[in-house]
Amino acid sequence: MQEESTPSGGAGVTDTYFMERAHYEEDKYNLLASGTDWYGYRFYGQSHDISLNYTINHLSPTPNQARMNLKFKGGSGVHYLDNDPYRYYFSVWLNSDKAPSALITDFRVNTYNSDNVESNFISTDYLKDGTNSVYIKYTGNFESCNAYLDWVEFFYPRNFTVMDNQLLFYTKSSGQIVHYDIGGFSKQDIELYDISDPVNVKILQTASTVQNGTFGFNLDLSDNMVRRLLVSSLNSNKIITINSLIKHQPHLNLMDASLSADLIIITHRSFESYANEIVEMRANGFDPISGIVVNTDDIYFYFSSGVKDVMAIRNFIRHAYYNWSSPRPSATGATPWGWAGTCSSDARTSTSSASGSTTRTSTRCG
Repeated sequence: MQEESTPSGGAGVTDTYFMERAHYEEDKYNLLASGTDWYGYRFYGQSHDISLNYTINHLSPTPNQARMNLKFKGGSGVHYLDNDPYRYYFSVWLNSDKAPSALITDFRVNTYNSDNVESNFISTDYLKDGTNSVYIKYTGNFESCNAYLDWVEFFYPRNFTVMDNQLLFYTKSSGQIVHYDIGGFSKQDIELYDISDPVNVKILQTASTVQNGTFGFNLDLSDNMVRRLLVSSLNSNKIITINSLIKHQPHLNLMDASLSADLIIITHRSFESYANEIVEMRANGFDPISGIVVNTDDIYFYFSSGVKDVMAIRNFIRHAYYNWSSPRPSATGATPWGWAGTCSSDARTSTSSASGSTTRTSTRCG
């Protein structure tokens, strides 16, 4: 890792705050039962209201400015694309004891669109250091209206106080050497990193030590470039310690085009033995079919670089249908992402015989 020295003196100004972003988002509702598009709190009917609490840490009174952004999503008509002119209106209050008037009034969202609204506060007096209450009043023009809160975020001035002996912040473009005093440390083993470029992290060498919980240093910002800095104790609770790395060994090469199966059972590796019993039962049944068990770890390994992303399962099913050898699965069961690019079955009743009707299954993967 590259090391770089910081200036020992010559600071023309001391920064006392930086602009922090606090983003809050819940994933409760997936409107299309597909993909990664999730939303939080649900508003419904013609009238609804809710009070939600959000935390802001180490609020600085200087400068006296901040802003709040919210994003809402219209939900009615998403599935069937009906022509009803759904309208949703939102008014928003923040800490009613500090801002008795609505900061946002009757913000409108149409049909199934997503829209975000921004409120620039006149002063940080509207905010509290700690818990902040956001009150949202909703109205809709039909009883069948559904709308959702996607996310809430705050941009506010934050002072240079660490949490768990660590602080991450952006500098301002000052055009000069700037001094920083980072407070709140309870440990001495402090390191300063420039992580502006994630693939080229630098250790910034200072001659500083922690004095009365404060770590001070200078930074040359004469190039007017904004930098992202991490100040941390090497023993901060925020640092995840990795004691060992274990190489993942897939049970199956899911990219092997010679694989084939009438039935694919996808499960967690803890349940593979039970899934194999099902495969064996189907193989020895009255109408035998071949089957294969695939665990989710292998799917994540091949289709999402190890990330636990449900979209990887969809992409695996699609890959197996189009690339595996015959026989391959002709249909999939009901899944939350079934219509969005996986195989779906279309069962139709064909001609009758003496023993009864015969069911023919056609398959579509898109």
